[in-house]
Amino acid sequence: LSEYLGEDDYRSGLSRFFDVLFGVPKQGLAKPTSVYVTAGKIYVTLAQSPAVKIIDPQEKKVTTIGASGKIVLRVPTGVVVSASGIIYVTDSALQRVFGFDESGISKIAFGNKDLVRPVGLALNHELQRLYVADGADHAIRVYDRRGGKVFQFGKRARGEGEFNYHTFLTIDRR
Repeated sequence: LSEYLGEDDYRSGLSRFFDVLFGVPKQGLAKPTSVYVTAGKIYVTLAQSPAVKIIDPQEKKVTTIGASGKIVLRVPTGVVVSASGIIYVTDSALQRVFGFDESGISKIAFGNKDLVRPVGLALNHELQRLYVADGADHAIRVYDRRGGKVFQFGKRARGEGEFNYHTFLTIDRR
């Protein structure tokens, strides 16, 4: 994904898109920090040119959110998408989690009093809970889909259930 430039990469066909994904060096997406795939779309957070790119291979279309508007991302680091279509993004510099709709309109923002440096983000669709890795505070914070804090766990150390500047996380279906 670091080689993908935009919609022009689709002009030479889907094979060009896969060349971009798997080879053929050239300039591209500036420092991708997180990738999430759902419903045939690829969501990529970009740290160097702060934004979220939504790549739709079926429609051969690329949309950018978080680069302009009411909320402008500074250092997006994690992305997940809820079943209802809300695109949740962690921003380390702004110390928040933002929720956007597909057109880039901000729907929710939370965490500025709880989060030191949110980086990773995971979503439990069944419980509708967001798991946020706070790398500088060495904890995982769990929120409901409206941004209400449910609980947290972890502390800085090297033992079981402890963290030391963790960055990303994922959850399984158990």
